[in-house]
Amino acid sequence: MTMETIAKTEEQVRQERAVAWAKRLLASKRELEKEIEEEAKTPEYQEAVRKLREQNKKKWDATQKAIILFFVEGVTILTPLIQITK
Repeated sequence: MTMETIAKTEEQVRQERAVAWAKRLLASKRELEKEIEEEAKTPEYQEAVRKLREQNKKKWDATQKAIILFFVEGVTILTPLIQITK
């Protein structure tokens, strides 16, 4: 074999390994996505999402109230925001 042929063969091996690695990575990604979709259907997951949405709504409502107090009534915004984080 010539040096050029050896170099091409080595490059082909590298490319084949890269393709094989990419295929394994894609298969792993698809499996993980499938597991995530299945987990999202569980009652525990649904309950956790519901609780997070409730918490976010409470924080958003409190933030809106703090902003209104600040702009309409001139009350400092820091006090209500501190209460949100507790």
